[in-house]
Amino acid sequence: MATKAFSFDPYIMKGMTYDLYLDLTRDLLSEGKTTGPNQGAELVDYTKLNLQRMERLNKTIEVLAELENKVMAIGTKQTWLCITEAWCGDAAQNLPLFARLADSNKNITFKLVLR
Repeated sequence: MATKAFSFDPYIMKGMTYDLYLDLTRDLLSEGKTTGPNQGAELVDYTKLNLQRMERLNKTIEVLAELENKVMAIGTKQTWLCITEAWCGDAAQNLPLFARLADSNKNITFKLVLR
């Protein structure tokens, strides 16, 4: 029996850039909302905190030269796909780094999808 190969293509097509993700987060917060179906006050508060974290890291993050060199040496086209939500603290700490690294190499496309 043949099995169908799984493809990430539909998810990649639905994915947004990091800048669009930040814009979406700002827009939702301006309406007192966050991403996802749960719109509880606690998650909205986490989203506010996470936006502040990401904006701070966007300005202050320093990438180790060894890591940046390894990423810059990638010679094949790649898509880095991250599943996230605006209220997720782990995402807020990591997305700025992934975005910065992806920006350092034209072969890398960084996309985000909401879970």
